[in-house]
Amino acid sequence: MITAIEGTMSDSVGSRPRPPDAHEGPVPRQAIVDLFASVDGCAGRAIDATQLLDVDIARHVAGAFKLDVSFDFSPSRRARFSVNDKGEPEGFRARAERVLPTLGLPRHAVRSFFDIAPPGEVQTTLAVKWGDALDAPDRISLYYEELYRAASFPRIREAVFGIVDARAPAVPAGAEPVAVCVDYRAGEPVAAKTYDMFVQHPGEPPPYAPAALARAIDELPFHPINGTRRYMIAARHRRGGELVGHKLLWMTEIHRPALVEWAWRQFDAWRAQWGTGAHPDVQRAFDSLRQSWSHGPVAFLHPDLVCLNFDRAGSPELVAYVSVR
Repeated sequence: MITAIEGTMSDSVGSRPRPPDAHEGPVPRQAIVDLFASVDGCAGRAIDATQLLDVDIARHVAGAFKLDVSFDFSPSRRARFSVNDKGEPEGFRARAERVLPTLGLPRHAVRSFFDIAPPGEVQTTLAVKWGDALDAPDRISLYYEELYRAASFPRIREAVFGIVDARAPAVPAGAEPVAVCVDYRAGEPVAAKTYDMFVQHPGEPPPYAPAALARAIDELPFHPINGTRRYMIAARHRRGGELVGHKLLWMTEIHRPALVEWAWRQFDAWRAQWGTGAHPDVQRAFDSLRQSWSHGPVAFLHPDLVCLNFDRAGSPELVAYVSVR
């Protein structure tokens, strides 16, 4: 079980100043390169993940959560990364339209997704995931994120779900809509997902908790400074609209080096509970990245999100979304 770890720091919630130990400015270029090299380790072979990334832009906007590498602790070998358009709304799309067709996603599919919202209206993100196949990624996902910033989010959600011939579900009561996504496999849209954010205060019941997620939500720690639990619930719908599973994503809110150890301790507790059966290559890549990281505190490595992915049978799979800032 994850239990809250008491913090000794204090801050007022709201419009507080940046803490004195928070990192600002670019991170070393090698920090981005080292993070993305772990994708090769997970895959057990060379993958040129950086072809979808401008490293020099990424190092300057890493503090705004530009990118992450995912470590999936299920038994199957998986390698995944994501990158978004912060710092380069137009350039990001041009690169995606150029590179994604070489990975099996037709240019017309990429353009159809990008036509839903212009550059900069909301954040645009792509993720690529490999399995054991050598010739092409297992899945490519395109996202619109930070939807709560745009009054147009209902239209964006509906248009994205239209790609999979479905209607977008309603935003749950008490939630903020964060993201909507399409998963493509072999060039075809196979599923759509919504991501909605919830904030829980001590003593309050969870504002929304599907049955499979209730216990895990109850084990989430309260942030030692903000005093709240912040998490997202993702709902996955296959083509046609059938709900096929949920994901719980704990938002660690690590904005300062002093909280990195706290976040890793929380993750390690879940890893001991749900992540012991991971593929050996993923275990090695993850442990090597953490143990050999030499860029902190100028560029600190942290779990931005910690995910439990539940299928319809209720069996959880642990995923760590690791980033640098």
